[in-house]
Amino acid sequence: MRSLFTIISILIGMQAYGQVTITQSNFPRTPNYLDVGAGVGTDGMAVPEHGNGITWNYSGNGLEILTSTTWTSALGDADFPDALNSRAQTLLFNVFQISSRLYESVDAKGWFEPGRIITEVTHSITNFTGGPEDVLTFPSQIQHYLGRVNTLEFPVSYQKSWTQSRDEIIKFELTVMAYGLNKTPGENRTKHSQFREVVGEGKLIIPDINGNPTSPMDALVIRLKQFVVDSFFLGGSPAPAPLLAAFNLSQGSTDSLVSYMFYVPNFAAPAFSLQLDPNGNVFSAFARPGAADVTSSVAESAFPFATSTFPNPVNAGEILTIDVGVSTGNIIDVVDLTGRVVVTTSVAHTNNNQVQLRLPTGIAPGLYTVTVRSADAKLLSASQVIVR
Repeated sequence: MRSLFTIISILIGMQAYGQVTITQSNFPRTPNYLDVGAGVGTDGMAVPEHGNGITWNYSGNGLEILTSTTWTSALGDADFPDALNSRAQTLLFNVFQISSRLYESVDAKGWFEPGRIITEVTHSITNFTGGPEDVLTFPSQIQHYLGRVNTLEFPVSYQKSWTQSRDEIIKFELTVMAYGLNKTPGENRTKHSQFREVVGEGKLIIPDINGNPTSPMDALVIRLKQFVVDSFFLGGSPAPAPLLAAFNLSQGSTDSLVSYMFYVPNFAAPAFSLQLDPNGNVFSAFARPGAADVTSSVAESAFPFATSTFPNPVNAGEILTIDVGVSTGNIIDVVDLTGRVVVTTSVAHTNNNQVQLRLPTGIAPGLYTVTVRSADAKLLSASQVIVR
């Protein structure tokens, strides 16, 4: 018979491991979401170790320039009625850019992308075909993905795995006089097959906004193996090889990618992610220092390019003065620790480089980030303010 000490030891071990779980309730993705992060230097960076009770320390690799992505509410959208939000997205077909809007959703089953909307654009392809009137048009189209791929499949815990796939179809019209093509309809069909496995559970340490190590954060690490197969069709049949060769495309071309993503409870994006090259070495990494704020009791931290914001602390309902630094075309956001934008305003012009913003009377007490972005959404500066 096991002793009481042995049983207690087993219970303690069970509490120490297997406790990190990501669910819909602790994944606070919101309709209006400002995603702030930075690239991380990869010199000497190791591929994450697999297993339980591991500490992954990436704090020795410095942050690069902060970037931001703005997600805006899609609630009530007629084309994607179940979507949470959307963001601007630029697609590439060879060298040709296609403007689109990517949608995402969160439900009881997971976090996923249901599709996108493409804005019509026409590109000259004379440099590829030699014909002065040859063009490639991508008409306006609502692209609902066929199938579903959960970036996270709730609940997410150590050793869980899932495999899913989706098909994306981008329609185009091709005019190549030498081939007798005049607005001939075509399609680029892309199949995404993804295998995700939670390969680790433990503690994550990354650089904070000042480049210092964060406190260890409870984390799960997911390994993603992704395979992408492209096929091209013209007039309902596979596109002819000479035409594909002119665009440097090949029928059935396949790309594969292996990446790792670290998630911490109560933060609605990967806290840290990295990608491997074909040789299995780390070639890119990205961190979101804000993840440390939701797991830390630290009440105040400074940005290396901080904006002057006062008074600080400030009371709910009071006016906050922000030194924007640039006198025209600024967007000011006040963001909570989950990434939710609680106040936003656009500033067309100011004479003294300062903006005054009244906080809502109902804003919850806590630590907030005040960001200043240019009209094209480039992050110019940021600071943190305590609301009492």
